[in-house]
Amino acid sequence: MYKPLLVLILLINLTMYAQDDSTDFRYWINTGVGLNSSSTFAFGVNYNFSIGDLYSQVGYQSIYRYIGEFNYDYSYMEFPLKAINIGVGDVIIGEYYFASFMVGPAYVWGTKKEVTTNLNVFNDYIEEEAGFSTVGLVFNTQLIFTFIKEMGIGVELYGNINSVRSIAEIKLTFHLNNGKFVY
Repeated sequence: MYKPLLVLILLINLTMYAQDDSTDFRYWINTGVGLNSSSTFAFGVNYNFSIGDLYSQVGYQSIYRYIGEFNYDYSYMEFPLKAINIGVGDVIIGEYYFASFMVGPAYVWGTKKEVTTNLNVFNDYIEEEAGFSTVGLVFNTQLIFTFIKEMGIGVELYGNINSVRSIAEIKLTFHLNNGKFVY
């Protein structure tokens, strides 16, 4: 239900302002992959937009354990974590680059290890998988080089501070925009 509604809102925004010659409505979409502070694989996608001088962001991050140590009893495994964030911030625009700085709240969910009161044959506590959800504070910085007017490549720094598992990420990101970035 929520995915079709989100897609519809994005399409309305993209088509409503795409042919406008002014630079009042800028938007860009970037997606990237990288590593986080736990040496795990991270994926993220962000939709950033401005109306006048107000810059905003809606983002989705997903983190999985694809590299690093793995043990079948999950003693070394990071469980999946996902986050949806919104934010506001500022953008610095140059001739062949721009940098954005966003901050805002996030909803974070996933699974974690939880120690139970059960003991195994070695008198060790058994850890089980448990779901969680919490809120956090997100910091997102993007440095994008735009050698072609509507496309670019860059680096994204992402941080999420929350009560369960805070993370920091660095990602290589691919960028598309509506070509209305005038310095």
